Amino acid sequence: MIIDLAVALVFLYMAVIGFRRGFGFSLLHGACTVVALIIGNAYYLMIARRLELFVPFPKTLAYDMKFAVPFEQLQQRFYHIIAFIFIAIIVKLILYAIVAVFDNMIKQSHITLWSRIVGVIVSIITSLIVVNLALYVLAIYPNEIVQSQLSVSLIAKPLILNIPFLSHFILKI
Repeated sequence: MIIDLAVALVFLYMAVIGFRRGFGFSLLHGACTVVALIIGNAYYLMIARRLELFVPFPKTLAYDMKFAVPFEQLQQRFYHIIAFIFIAIIVKLILYAIVAVFDNMIKQSHITLWSRIVGVIVSIITSLIVVNLALYVLAIYPNEIVQSQLSVSLIAKPLILNIPFLSHFILKI
């Protein structure tokens, strides 16, 4: 229930951001997110091997835990997704800094209502990527409270497992 509320708030927040940006800048920010995912996918294995020293995975808790979404090789998945997210966030921040230079153009140009509506749609698609990654991390993290919230959530499992292309991409990491 709490996870469903958090997901709804993320979607609402991103829809408001998409409305403010309009189609052009929402598409640009969405493209930056996709580029960050592609670069993160290319380089996450190099960091995941070294991550074990810095980010401990609670193995003792994971051994006895009943997970809401069962996965194999949890420790390896945990290090892979953390490295992937780390690289994707750094790339996204660099690309965001470049795109933010052009954000002043929003104030100078008139954005039509249709551009704002399509911007909302593009931003919600981008938020699907963010929510999918966050829910995947929660699904593999061995915490009893988190797992119980995931098991009663109405939209967590479908968002993790059933989004075309994105779920397959994230589950392969």
